[in-house]
Amino acid sequence: MVNEAVRLTLAEDVDDFRDADQRQAEPSAAKEPLSVSDKATLTRLIEKVKSLSTQPRPSGSEKLAGRPNLFRVHQDNSRVIYSVDDETRVVDVV
Repeated sequence: MVNEAVRLTLAEDVDDFRDADQRQAEPSAAKEPLSVSDKATLTRLIEKVKSLSTQPRPSGSEKLAGRPNLFRVHQDNSRVIYSVDDETRVVDVV
């Protein structure tokens, strides 16, 4: 049971790594919310991203294995992948 949970978590991390690598090649993560058609969902997603500026490691955020300072947090059906640089106090949404 534990091995299955670990396997599923690592598989999700692999997907997030692939997505983050693809997104870093794009000009801006700001374009991604444009694909959300529901205004209420979009508002919650934007608020979640904004909240990372004051609380970069909120409850429910997960550090991605194997990547320094890379995290994910879910909002509705979306994942927000972001990095945290504590030294410069910068949160970068990828």
